[in-house]
Amino acid sequence: MAGIGSARWWLPACCLLVLAASQPAEAARLTLTAEDVGYIESDGPRPEGRMLVRFAIPGELRTGCVDLAVLELRAPVSSDGHASRVPLEAYPLTAEWDGGTVDWDGAWTTPGGDYDASVQAVWFAEPGESSAARFDVTDVVAAWASDALANCGLLAAVECGSPGSIGQADGQGAGSEVPVLRVWYTPGDDDR
Repeated sequence: MAGIGSARWWLPACCLLVLAASQPAEAARLTLTAEDVGYIESDGPRPEGRMLVRFAIPGELRTGCVDLAVLELRAPVSSDGHASRVPLEAYPLTAEWDGGTVDWDGAWTTPGGDYDASVQAVWFAEPGESSAARFDVTDVVAAWASDALANCGLLAAVECGSPGSIGQADGQGAGSEVPVLRVWYTPGDDDR
């Protein structure tokens, strides 16, 4: 008779099989490293931090079909209280910026960054010095690849009104792991 312990591997194995089966037979995969990373923080009694990342979109994504795109990053995340998870959000930026000079009040129309709040990805991060976050940004990357949306990068922040904060991203001085964008796509006819 199988014990409870055998169920530990069964559920993750089933999830992996479902994920593998959901990928198109001709899918290809790319891992893109951030070409620019920035961090901005508001002044005030309760400073708010936001991370900015931008990736170059290669030609093969422009001729293919983006099936899945996941933004992965590590950053310090803290909780104002005893919450075991902090809600983080990622949005496509709508204005250009430079990681070396960007600041909260800079050349933005709205202090803290110009972004499209109608398109968001959410991740619940565990507080820590190097918390992992993974955002499904498939729609944004597909729009970049088709030139339906200007590629100004992504902004990651703690959900508005939530207790907690996000610090400077690894790869921006806090560690060695630069944010990456993992993309699964179906190559176009010219790429096969």
